[in-house]
Amino acid sequence: MFEAGDLSIFGFRIGPDIIGGVRDISIFVNGFNLTERDCSAYLPSFIGDLRRTAAALKRKIDYVRYEMYFGGRNVTQIHNLLLHGDATVFHSDSEWWAVRQAHQFAEWGETTDGFTMFLVPYLDRLYLTYQLGSHPPGGYQVLDVVRGVEITPFYLIETIERAVSHCGVTS
Repeated sequence: MFEAGDLSIFGFRIGPDIIGGVRDISIFVNGFNLTERDCSAYLPSFIGDLRRTAAALKRKIDYVRYEMYFGGRNVTQIHNLLLHGDATVFHSDSEWWAVRQAHQFAEWGETTDGFTMFLVPYLDRLYLTYQLGSHPPGGYQVLDVVRGVEITPFYLIETIERAVSHCGVTS
């Protein structure tokens, strides 16, 4: 078992065995295991997704580029605006989608299908927000409350790269 990052902030718990290209990898934010229901990751695609995320973070993503859409909103409201959109804020679905894509985080395949994460700028700080989803009987998705933690791009890059370096190594 290996841990990359601080699980009380953002981190990964990487299981010891690789079976058929799959390894148990749990993702934690603010001490909460987001992948409790499904922590199996298909390593070839998961590692590639992590590498692309780290590379994108290194390209100096401008998190305040779309700040004009967020004015007067708190972190939870910004997360929900990115998740659902709002016709009074965005002129079109394509405008909303562009802003959403710029802030979306942790789109790493089936392992991350159970939650939505965004990098949210707020009061000159960056927050990693998440919201769990569930599918109760009847098929309607019920969303949990929005939670998050203050974070830096440097910390995200460092944690992701440590996870990548250990994902393919058996213990």
